[in-house]
Amino acid sequence: MLKNLFSVALRNLRKNPGYSLLNIFGLTIGITFSLFLIFYIKDELSYDRYNKKADRIYRINSYIQEPEKEVMK
Repeated sequence: MLKNLFSVALRNLRKNPGYSLLNIFGLTIGITFSLFLIFYIKDELSYDRYNKKADRIYRINSYIQEPEKEVMK
């Protein structure tokens, strides 16, 4: 069965080379960016895991917006 799949793939590659290469290129780009995304998420989730009490570490973010001051003329 695997031999049949390879023969069909080669036949389609010879019949439509531009379309086949476009599909292969798109698949390659998709897999590459998916792997980059997985590696980035894995790195972000492992932040501060080297500490003994890593489950007790919290990160606090705050966004403070100052009221706009009126300009004196």
